[in-house]
Amino acid sequence: MIGWRFMAAIVASAGVVTAPVRASGSIPCGTGTFLQLRQSDAARPPADWAALFDNLQTIGVSTVVLQWTMHGDISFVRRPATEGSVDTSVVEQILDVADRRGVSVTIGLIEDPGFWTAIGNAGETERYLQSARVELERLLPDLVPIAARHRSFAGWYITQEIDDVNWREPRPRRILTEHLAALTARLRRAAVRPVPIAISGFTNQTMEPEALASFWSSLMSDADIDVLLFQDGVGAGKLTLPSLPRYAAALYRAVVNARRQIRIVTELFDQVDGAPLNERPFAAVPAAFDRVRQQSGIAVAYSTLPPMTFSAPDYMVPSAGRAASALFQTYAANLSCR
Repeated sequence: MIGWRFMAAIVASAGVVTAPVRASGSIPCGTGTFLQLRQSDAARPPADWAALFDNLQTIGVSTVVLQWTMHGDISFVRRPATEGSVDTSVVEQILDVADRRGVSVTIGLIEDPGFWTAIGNAGETERYLQSARVELERLLPDLVPIAARHRSFAGWYITQEIDDVNWREPRPRRILTEHLAALTARLRRAAVRPVPIAISGFTNQTMEPEALASFWSSLMSDADIDVLLFQDGVGAGKLTLPSLPRYAAALYRAVVNARRQIRIVTELFDQVDGAPLNERPFAAVPAAFDRVRQQSGIAVAYSTLPPMTFSAPDYMVPSAGRAASALFQTYAANLSCR
């Protein structure tokens, strides 16, 4: 399975929602969450974004990572309409709400649905990544002025996710490092003030923890990346609660030694369909609170900054369905700042 999924299906579980129960082991406040924009968001009224941020702050969220500001040909940045894109000010609406609420926003770039297919061959990968940088040059003149006029703008997020399968060999690793170094250099020139640059990754357990940690330490240093958002893989079945600490601890040591930052990303879902389970489209349900609480404890232990979740808007707000509403209530009741 690839990383975070666009248009992830949420299957609400049946049953009666009971009152939240306070469990042993509280949930940290000041965490972050991802927000995936969809084409339908272009029509959302500003009040909807305000209501979403109300819910996010209720569960202790102080940082939002906009996973992308373009998805394929769909643009969420205020720009002239072109065929196949949406002329929308969604990004600015979100930043407006974040300004008023004191929430920090890390802004993602371009998500290409063809990314995972394109990186299978080293020669094609290099040409593909070069073209991706060209596309970024077209986006930045519209995106940077929006970011610059909002105090909530707190960083850049490189949307391409990094696994431990496609970049193991020396040549692909060199291509990736050069690509990311070019991206970070361009983003630092574009920003009106110094802000951190983040990227996310996950493991398929094709590398041992120490080898994966060494990979990330070198990549972050050589490509000048500030923050690793490491997906814990528990919801997607890539890691388990017993295996996660081995990877998280190795990554924590390596990232700290490289004088970088790490935020473990707690997956708030249970995958029920899609590869590798079956051939159906990806689908997931909100996870049980007890499991999320255990994931959160691991995330706190091995993050240098407050940990992240993926993703509260999809799996842990009342508007996402009955099971998500139940998780929202119990999670909020167990916040450490309550």
